[in-house]
Amino acid sequence: MNLSKPNGILPMDSYGDVIVVKSGISRRHSIRAAELVDAFGDCLRTDGSDCSFGSNWDPSLIMRTLPEVSRRTMRGNVELNDDDSSSQNLIPIVEVLPTQQGSVPPRKKWELRCTLQSFLAFMKASGESISEIVLWTGKVIYVLCPPIPAMMIHKVSFQPPSKGKFYFLLPTEELIPGIKPKKRLIRLEQYDTSIRRVSFVFPYLGRNSEEPDYPTSREQIRRLKTHIFLSTSGNRLVGVEIVCARSMVVGKRSPKILLFAQPNSSDIGACMMTDPNLVDISDFLNCDVFAFDYSGFGMSDGSPSEMNVYNDIESAFVFLQNSFGYAPEDIIPLGFSMGTASSIHLAAIFPRISAMILIAPFTSVIRVIARSPTIERTPQIDKFRSVDKVGRVEARTLVCHGTKDFIVPINHGQLIYSKLRNATEPLWVKEATHQGIYCNRTLWNRVHDFINEEMELRILWEELASC
Repeated sequence: MNLSKPNGILPMDSYGDVIVVKSGISRRHSIRAAELVDAFGDCLRTDGSDCSFGSNWDPSLIMRTLPEVSRRTMRGNVELNDDDSSSQNLIPIVEVLPTQQGSVPPRKKWELRCTLQSFLAFMKASGESISEIVLWTGKVIYVLCPPIPAMMIHKVSFQPPSKGKFYFLLPTEELIPGIKPKKRLIRLEQYDTSIRRVSFVFPYLGRNSEEPDYPTSREQIRRLKTHIFLSTSGNRLVGVEIVCARSMVVGKRSPKILLFAQPNSSDIGACMMTDPNLVDISDFLNCDVFAFDYSGFGMSDGSPSEMNVYNDIESAFVFLQNSFGYAPEDIIPLGFSMGTASSIHLAAIFPRISAMILIAPFTSVIRVIARSPTIERTPQIDKFRSVDKVGRVEARTLVCHGTKDFIVPINHGQLIYSKLRNATEPLWVKEATHQGIYCNRTLWNRVHDFINEEMELRILWEELASC
């Protein structure tokens, strides 16, 4: 199938819709055609004035980049011939012509338009309710005002919940059974958790209630052990240790421990409200879990920044070694969304880490906004450039991504997977969205097998039981 400059055949999406682009009509449209060609990335081979697809091109990697202000006319079908097969597929052709002339917009206007198109495509594809559309619209307005690129990228990258929204901490001796505790925010520097115990209080879903509707929640909350530790960022962080059910029976910590790196717009309290929550995950995987809040997230001190996130996960990694006695190879980073960036950073600088799990990873923030993970270079304002670090990771790594992820499209996860040195078989969860993959049983079954079989946690448990 040929793609020439005057007449291009461009697959629009994974449903087989094909577009014929007529260049030369206007300068604007000629540029748009060039952008479409660029979207193919490594899937295209060029020879003189002609371009053709490689045999391994993937239509699902192509994004809807044509402007809405265009009219389309059916032109018939195109035959796709596979180099390795004589079979033919007929796909409809749509001719696209612009309805208005115009000059090429400035670079900043292109970035703004790309952001808005990404937002509208996400809302349309995910079928959100009116209330959620209003919520997301408010978030977009917050990000775009003022329209200063560095500030916009920072706002997209860090959206911590307000302090005390999902949880707050109180000295354990202040909690009285049957009485709802009054919310107040304590100062972390006043508490040494090795001497004075501090407890989590969850305002939502009755998780701190004594009502009989929440027996499971009460029992799980009692299993949370609070830790306050100092990060190299200079901030005191809140961490939580979850001992799995098997560890409780044996009376020893699990042979390996998961270092959970949370996503954006989240904290420990939010992670205890998900299904599964942190305790559910620990019990299902037969592995202890340590989670923590980044600087400026949850009840941790400070403010969020990319450097603080990196310093915080490094400090949590060292804390597990010094306080819990784990060797680096027995600490398994498990990152979800933004947490994949911090996990990749950690594994890239600590080669003794033997395993890592990435759920819905992304290449960088600007590449997510631009809807193109294959951009070769991004400006200095870009954040979390995991694509530049992942090649240095030596740990055995499991990558999981949802096929219906419209926030971080699956091609980000596929590119991260392709650059790993020591990747295990990935998991592409069908029909899973960015949030939905976390609640998918297929995901956790795969993680369970990776930890217990590939990383031999099951064998280590058997050896521990025989001692």
